[in-house]
Amino acid sequence: MLSFEQLGHHGRLGNQLFQYAFLRTLARRLGVPFYCPAWRGDELFTLNDDHERAPSRGTISHSYQEPLDNCGFNPGALQIGDQTEIKGCFQSTRYFNADDVQQWYTFRPGVTTAAAAKYAHIDFSQAIGIHLRFGDMKGDLSYPLPKVDYYRKALEHFDPAYPILVFTDEPDRVKDHLQSIWCDRFQILDGNRDDEDFFLMRQCRSFVCSISTFSWWAAYLADVDDRRIVAPVEWIRPGYYTSNPDLACDDWHHIRTCRPVVDDYRFLIRQQKFTAGLSAATRRSWKENARWLKDKWEQIRLSNRRPPRKIPNDLIQRFTMDRRITVLHDYQDHSQDTPQRIEITTGMIDEFIEQINHDEEELLMPAVAKYPIKHKQILISRYDDMSRLGFCLRHLAQPGIERTPFLDTEDTRVRCVDSSEDFKFDMAMISSRVESMGLGKFGEKIDPDADIKYLQSMKRYLKPDGLLWLSVLVGKDKLIWNNTRVYGQLLLPRLFDGWTVIEAFGMDEGRLDQANQSLDECLRPLFILQPKTQL
Repeated sequence: MLSFEQLGHHGRLGNQLFQYAFLRTLARRLGVPFYCPAWRGDELFTLNDDHERAPSRGTISHSYQEPLDNCGFNPGALQIGDQTEIKGCFQSTRYFNADDVQQWYTFRPGVTTAAAAKYAHIDFSQAIGIHLRFGDMKGDLSYPLPKVDYYRKALEHFDPAYPILVFTDEPDRVKDHLQSIWCDRFQILDGNRDDEDFFLMRQCRSFVCSISTFSWWAAYLADVDDRRIVAPVEWIRPGYYTSNPDLACDDWHHIRTCRPVVDDYRFLIRQQKFTAGLSAATRRSWKENARWLKDKWEQIRLSNRRPPRKIPNDLIQRFTMDRRITVLHDYQDHSQDTPQRIEITTGMIDEFIEQINHDEEELLMPAVAKYPIKHKQILISRYDDMSRLGFCLRHLAQPGIERTPFLDTEDTRVRCVDSSEDFKFDMAMISSRVESMGLGKFGEKIDPDADIKYLQSMKRYLKPDGLLWLSVLVGKDKLIWNNTRVYGQLLLPRLFDGWTVIEAFGMDEGRLDQANQSLDECLRPLFILQPKTQL
């Protein structure tokens, strides 16, 4: 049994289509039924899910919360097991089969009859559809509103003789927004329900998406031969705490809607604060802003460094430990969307405390029982899912984070430390990203020893008797270029050089020799480490 109780209440129709597709596909893969409450899709589509969907929520023992910093594809979501409550957006085509969703999201008889009759005089097979979303984006800096230049560039890709059908939630604003390109070719199709707009958009020969999963699905589901789609590069404003690199389909044409720096979320927030005339106690200094701009330009420079598709020849020996490590390939390029700015608000921390990841609790609680964290100062790695802050606060620990140009908080429950600050923690926790460091996946420098160097850098934050809680992928040694390492009998001792393993929770030594493991079959145990120099 898989359950998604938030489905239908977490986002509008576009979001719900992603959530349902993820839930049903995962349930099929596991061979278990799924439960979700009634949602819009039940009214609109021929889902035919009675033989797969449970009428009520069954036994649930685990929960999975999608990482807040990425609502696209996350490998951890593929490790969800039976009896799990699911929360998140899951906006990636890598989670479902295209033919399945085409079948599931076929309209019920009668739903589209009125709209089809109303616009029977229009030949949609010779028309361009464009979508403009205004309503819920007012005052929301997390989503950029595509300017008229975006639509001008998009329309250059299509036949200039085709009529342009405009779909929008605010017809009165369209002409003003598109004033410089408005002409007789444009026709606003208004007065329709959202599901009728959804149906009509799917009929268009070509289509221009707005920053909206509603229009994304209309483009994706259209069953039109030789259809051309134009979509934004940015589906969430750069610099916002979450991102989604997976909405960019390979056969679509993508156009940038945001300018470097000045359209960045963090820049706009700072500009907003200065404009509002905040008190000196809460206002960032101009010096800090200048430093941030410098860091932002460095981010842009790094973002243009595409990771190599193959291991550089001069580094093969070091990456493979003289070719003793198996090399597989799963090329990943997140260089354009990282690092992302995360401003951890009080509301986010409260949400972290309330949300309990049962799988994480099951792994960590035996360690907490043996190595208590109550009233301990604990550093959370800047690369980790910040929900670990909630775990620490629930167990009365005093968490801290490394302050960087892309990670900060003003909540007094969390201590922020700068790299120059001489503050020591009782413990540090790292549960992600170590295995992918130095592979170029996020635009960083290619370095075979980046994982080791990062662990060594954590020593400066620890007290003399401090402990490092580390989780990494464990199995038979392999390098999956450029996605991840799997640590086994060769890579684990290399990673732990300079550390003593005090204890390992959830470890199975037999997995280190098991051949032909998929990533889903690898372990992620918890190692308790202590620097050798401190023993």
